[in-house]
This record gives sequence, C-alpha cells and structure tokens, in this order.
Amino acid sequence: MPGGLYPPLDLIFSWTPNYVNPETRGWSLVILVCVLLGLVYIVVGLRLYARFILTKNSGLDDYFIIFNLVPLTGLAVALCLSSKKYGFDRHLWDNTQEVLVDSRKITMVIEFLYMLSTSTTKISILLFYHRLAAGTVTKTFRRVVHGAIIFVVLYFVVFSTVLFLTCRPFKAYWMLADLVWRSTNEYHCIDEPADLIAAAVASAIQDFLACGIPMVLFWNVRIPRRQKLALVLIFGVGFFLCICAIIRITVTMPIYFTTYDMTWESWNGWTWLTIESHVALICASAPALKIFFKKLLEVTRSKSNASLPSSWRNKFGSKGTYSRSLNKTTEKMELPWRGPEEPKSMVIVTGGMEETAAAEEGSSFHFGDISGDAASRIADVESQRSEIPSRGSSVEVQRHWSHASSASSQSLYHRA
Repeated sequence: MPGGLYPPLDLIFSWTPNYVNPETRGWSLVILVCVLLGLVYIVVGLRLYARFILTKNSGLDDYFIIFNLVPLTGLAVALCLSSKKYGFDRHLWDNTQEVLVDSRKITMVIEFLYMLSTSTTKISILLFYHRLAAGTVTKTFRRVVHGAIIFVVLYFVVFSTVLFLTCRPFKAYWMLADLVWRSTNEYHCIDEPADLIAAAVASAIQDFLACGIPMVLFWNVRIPRRQKLALVLIFGVGFFLCICAIIRITVTMPIYFTTYDMTWESWNGWTWLTIESHVALICASAPALKIFFKKLLEVTRSKSNASLPSSWRNKFGSKGTYSRSLNKTTEKMELPWRGPEEPKSMVIVTGGMEETAAAEEGSSFHFGDISGDAASRIADVESQRSEIPSRGSSVEVQRHWSHASSASSQSLYHRA
C-alpha cells in the first residue's frame, strides 16, 4: 500500500470519520513525558548541586545543560499537546481539517525543539569529554572531540534551516492539510521524507560518536581497572540512545511510504523521540551524580557513627581516629602489652595519603591496606611501649604513600 502525508481525494472520500468517540491511544504518551521530564529535573538538579555547591567545579558543559532545560521543557509540552489536542492520538480520518492543519504546525515545533535539545545535550557531553581529557591524552583525541562538536553544530544549523525552508510559501507546510487551500493555491515543497530520514541518520551517527569516544579516553589512561570498567559502564549506557535513534528511524518510515494514516502512525515516532531526548540528558548528567552520592554516603556514615554508644565508638577505634575505607579487607591483631598501666591494644588506620597509629584502652587492633613497611612499624611501636606514659595515650605515626597511578590519571578520575 502506498503512503504519504497527503492521501488522494478518492481515498479521503471513502473514509468514515468518527468525531464523537473515536479510537484513541489514551494517555500513555502524556504520562511517559511527565515521568521522564520529572526525572530529568531531579537528575539535573543533583548534578548542579554537586558541581556548583559540593565541588565548586562547574564548567561550560553544565551551562549547556541548564540552557537545555528550556527547549526540552518546550518539547515535552508540545508532545503532550500533540497527543491530546492536535489529533496524534487518533486516526487521520477522525480529525477535522482544522485539527490537521494545527497538527502540522505542532509537528514543525516538535522537530525543531528536538534538534535543538539533542544537539545541546551532545555538545555538553563532548565538552565534558574535552574537560576530562585536558592534559591527559593526545592532541589527536582533543581534535576528534572538536570535530564532533563541529559536526553537531552543522547538523543543527543545516537541518533546522531545511525544516523552515521545506515549503514555499512558508505556510504551505501546514496549509497543505487543508484540501481547499491545496487545490486553489500554488506551492513548492522539497522531499520532506528524505530530509527527515537524513536528519535521523545523522543524529544516530552522532549518538554513536558520543558513546564511543569515552571508551577510547578511559581505556588508555592509567587508573585501576575497576574504576575504568565503572566509567565505561556509565558512558556505555548511552548506547541505549543509539538503539532509540535506530528504532525511531524504523517507525518513521511507514508514515511516508506505507500508510496515509499520518497521525496514528506518528504516535510511535513521538514515543521514541521522547525517550531519546529525555534519557540523553539523564545520561549526560549521570557522571556528576557520583559526587553527590559519595557525599551522601559519607554524611550517612557520620550520623550512623554518632548514634552509636560511646563504648562502641571506642571499641571500633572511632575515638580520635579517622579511617577512609579503600574497599579492602580489614584484619585484626591483638598486641601483647604488659603492665597494668599500658594500653591493652592498639588501633592503626591506613588510607590514602597518611597512616595513623593510635593506642587506646579497650580497643582492638585493626589495619587495612597494610604494607610490609607498616607491619615493621607495629614492631617498632611495641618495642617502644615503655615510652607511653599512661593509659589512654596515643602514638601517631604518619607517612606519605607514593601512588602507582600518575597524577594526571588520578585528577582525570576525580574530575568526573
């Protein structure tokens, strides 16, 4: 069966419209838009709080995300209106001529806001890559990022211009839905299906670029494999957007080539367009959430420790001692102190830049991430136990660790 935006007259006259209680798609698209837009505002809010308040490390990519909330919100409103007011939740023949004219207007608005929103999101992601790569990778990588940004900008400029120049005169874009106007006026329009499919393919290529670039970036830097895989997984979620782009292309084809029921078939395209545009912004903000949840976990642990009885805090070495967990096994050792005035045990905590040894009564000996050098220090402390003047005093030993990873690799990871 042939298809297109404008069915022939004989087919139109064969339809039986139902303006009273037509078959509809329901509220599913509106609900989907509201849920995803709410998630976007939550995630972006947490991102901005982490970047501007917690770390005070905001960048140009954050300002692009802030700007993107404007076209994305407009896109969400237009999608809801298209479904419940402009006939995209029902069959073409169940819409009046006036509604069909308005449906073409809202189509132009949706397509423009979609290109503006997704282009802004992709530029923000690429700027984030550029910031991560500063001083850590080759100039070739940064040039690839610059080239990708230029590609996105050209995509938006070219296809948005073509969108507004699709028909001459300009209003023919939506007035062609009016049978009387179409039969009594002269107009010229370009091949709209070819333009939309070309734009969709270019957008899908950009999605693959935005998802593939960080794989190269993080696979070549010197950070622990566990951190590397975690970062790749975060950015790899973006490949879901590539799948959405491909699906959107497949559901767009029937609108122009296999059916004349434009409003009913467009509903599927609007659904995947909604998912792609909203999830893209959520994925762009996901790396910054690591900072927020890390801070939240630290506050939760601090409150949990404060609620413990003092005897428990003393037993587990929280009194006067700070430990930063490195997710490794913590071992125990009881030291054989002698004498009534000497501490019964000792707490030594290691983690990161410094290592602290503290002796206090009633506590067990804990040590995590301990090296051979730290073990020798235990023996030294024990041999000098006679120098501890009284019960409850502490012995502190500090030393700096040399990191295996380079400084640039560490700063790269923490910048995320």
